[in-house]
Amino acid sequence: MVTIRLLGDIGGTHARFALQVDDDAAAPFEHETVLDCSSFTGVIEMVAHYLREATDLTPTAAAIGIAAPVTGDRVEMTNLKWSFSIAAMKAATGLQRLVVINDFTALALALPVLGADELHPIGDGVPALKSTWGLLGARRRRRLVQPDRR
Repeated sequence: MVTIRLLGDIGGTHARFALQVDDDAAAPFEHETVLDCSSFTGVIEMVAHYLREATDLTPTAAAIGIAAPVTGDRVEMTNLKWSFSIAAMKAATGLQRLVVINDFTALALALPVLGADELHPIGDGVPALKSTWGLLGARRRRRLVQPDRR
């Protein structure tokens, strides 16, 4: 029996989902979809919508990178007023296995499988596969409101 995996990347604006219908982790993605987070009231609703609308396949496992710290069962989104229980999502979607990790953690874990053509050195030179790597990404910039000092 082939494993069907749900893969997700949930940010503050958009969420991307796909399925992998193969036991090989390098298998191509299928049923790729981008959803607007503002169209949903929460993560569990969004995932359930994707599974209901994108395909008739039923995944048994899922890995989701999310723009939030993940330190336990309860996840509080950083850029949205959403929170959810990982256990509740697992139960609501019927998944046997669900892994939710911080999106930057997911990116960092992908670094060792990148090829030289996918690396970009800072400064001059060529990418060195066996040297120090860094991961740069966007950071939410908070606008500070200054009090009126009249």
